[in-house]
Amino acid sequence: MNLNDISTVLAVYQYSSFTEAAYLTFQSLSAVSKCVSRVESEIGGQLFVRSRNGMHVTAFGEKAIPLLAEMHDAHMRAEETGRRMLSSEAGNTLTVGYTPLLGTIGENELLLRLRRQDDSVRIVQVKRFGNMLQQLVSDGKLDAAFLFYISNTDMSDMWRNMNDCLGLVKIMERKGTYIAMSADHPLAGAESVHISDFKDELFVFNVAPQHYDLMGGHTRFIFNTPDRNIPPERIRRIDFINRSMLIDAIRSGKAVCPVACERPDEDIEGISFVRDADSTVHSVGYLCWNSDNITPALEKLIDIAVDYAAERGIKQ
Repeated sequence: MNLNDISTVLAVYQYSSFTEAAYLTFQSLSAVSKCVSRVESEIGGQLFVRSRNGMHVTAFGEKAIPLLAEMHDAHMRAEETGRRMLSSEAGNTLTVGYTPLLGTIGENELLLRLRRQDDSVRIVQVKRFGNMLQQLVSDGKLDAAFLFYISNTDMSDMWRNMNDCLGLVKIMERKGTYIAMSADHPLAGAESVHISDFKDELFVFNVAPQHYDLMGGHTRFIFNTPDRNIPPERIRRIDFINRSMLIDAIRSGKAVCPVACERPDEDIEGISFVRDADSTVHSVGYLCWNSDNITPALEKLIDIAVDYAAERGIKQ
């Protein structure tokens, strides 16, 4: 039985979501579904049931998944014995920080390309808010991080001036937003929408509450224009670590969400993304690393990021 297939099944079980498992394992939604189907075929029973109301574990799954977890753990322990020596000698472990946004700044694609290029690289992920990530990289506690900012100024020079050892590659730059809404929403099929069309609805963001003033930070770029005037009580935040909560709130029709980064490459079940017709939001994403602490694995990731940015026509 394929170890990746088992890992994917366990991710679906842990996060109670095919979409969340796809995001966190750097796979497409269809790839996750195929992994689960292969495992179900091999063990002879259905593990999960998917519906518009979410994903549920079957009675068979509740008995089978702990056994799959034991198989996975035993396999990982055997692999780790040899991999530990490889990692320590060749610098093949990367500790990478990111903020799990509803959209993406390219982090999944970059790490997937790295895995395809060198499957011996072990990637350890750390979920944190952007300013925390930058500090952890500066302190040498993270090998690299993906940073995302909504600002009408380029942040590159500011970060470099703050810390001479900081390396940056701009991997995403765009203007405008999408509005994520339930697939059942009356405007879900529109070609474009205006935020003012949602004045009576609840807006949600996935940001860390301890780091953003509710009406400061990126909300001023999205809402504070004369033709929008969204009442503050219609704006809520969801802790950025729990991306699945954000997805569930939108899918259920209880909220809508402005997405200021790139919309997900794969569709999220039950959610539609419609272009905001009049947004001038400027958002930027970076790969950030400590130049004093470059390993062979990190060098590969940097090269991949530079190529990725060049493919997208992004000037550094």
